[in-house]
Amino acid sequence: MAIVSGGNRRKPAKSRRAGEGPGRGGRPQKGAEGNLSAAVFFKSGTPGLARELSPLLKKAVLAAASGKKAGGVLNLVVVSDTEIKRLNKAFLSHAGATDVIAFNHARPAFSPPGETAPFGDIYICLPAARRQAAKMGHSLETELLILAVHGALHLSGMDDATAAQRLKMNKKTVRLLRELSYS
Repeated sequence: MAIVSGGNRRKPAKSRRAGEGPGRGGRPQKGAEGNLSAAVFFKSGTPGLARELSPLLKKAVLAAASGKKAGGVLNLVVVSDTEIKRLNKAFLSHAGATDVIAFNHARPAFSPPGETAPFGDIYICLPAARRQAAKMGHSLETELLILAVHGALHLSGMDDATAAQRLKMNKKTVRLLRELSYS
């Protein structure tokens, strides 16, 4: 698996082998084409927050990754500062917390019958999302959706290493959130 995104929506991608799996929580939801499904796991936060936001977060990541032809399971994992710091250090060699990290899984040559291959994992730091939401003057729900879409766009092949790429990615994020009737 390769890391395709990491940190505050500004850091360039780095590639490394990784083996992180999801935390506790959700059932996969199929995308429009049926090839891609999503599951949301809250390792940080409250059960009420998870119940309330999981369906919308699934819908958002599936919409953002819908341009990708590959199928599989896309896991969205909401974690603590401690966990995101550990992932950031282990896989990006960066110290400190970040808001989102995305891991892109390589497609296996063979999948056993009945098993769905992984597509990718997106880790979002809940405390970082809370801080950014307060700083930007919008809700935690809005920030989590922005970060989820951002991670899924990275998994779909978009990059934000330059100002032009960042602008294109931000415009696509806004468009997707509007299409989901959320803006």
